[in-house]
Amino acid sequence: YALAITAALFGLGAVVIAWATPRHRPMLSMEPADPYLSRLRAGVSFLRRERLLRSIVGMVAVTNLLDAAWSSVFLPVWAWDTGQGPAVIGLVVGVMSASAILSSIAAAAVAHRMPRRPTYLVGFLLGGAPRFLVLALAAPTPVVIAVYAASGLGMGFINPIIGAIQFERTPPAMYGRVRTVTVAVAWSGIPIGPLIGGGLVTIAGLTPALLAAGVIYLVTTTLPALRKEWTEMDHGRDRSGVETRA
Repeated sequence: YALAITAALFGLGAVVIAWATPRHRPMLSMEPADPYLSRLRAGVSFLRRERLLRSIVGMVAVTNLLDAAWSSVFLPVWAWDTGQGPAVIGLVVGVMSASAILSSIAAAAVAHRMPRRPTYLVGFLLGGAPRFLVLALAAPTPVVIAVYAASGLGMGFINPIIGAIQFERTPPAMYGRVRTVTVAVAWSGIPIGPLIGGGLVTIAGLTPALLAAGVIYLVTTTLPALRKEWTEMDHGRDRSGVETRA
């Protein structure tokens, strides 16, 4: 039943996209008709010059890897070891997702008035390492649910900030190719995340694996934000490349 409902919802999503997407509006491409590899090299070259974007992409690649290990290995093994089964997985993830939706709505309304770097740091401090550490500490289920609710509230502000920075700092003619490179790098660790997570659990056990992942998550999301180029998060850039104060 769960698989059938999921498949039906995917189909409903396709219907909504088909209904909501304009059909007769001409699509004006801002990308010059260069060969694909030339576009790819241009995107890589631009990203190498943009220290802030490069640092963000590297950070997201590591956190995506750890998130994949968490969702595919750590959380199911924790539920198995504690005898709570798939119902508690659905509850924990559902609570976190619901709070993330609420905070994303709030971010859409107020995030443009908030300083980006402090908001980013608080968001990841709530939404990153605590998800791993609360499982490692064998906290009672109500505590786990409360921590994951707080994590969702923090994480809802992260993607709007990162997305705004990417959009502001990339010229319109380069956006497609730069976005392609950033997504490819950011998602590169997802396929191997479960493999690494499974290896850690097998070799060291669940608790050490969770502690290691939590510490790595904390370091990855906190230390880069202390670097000089991350002060530029609060300096917007119009899409011609001119610095402006956010």
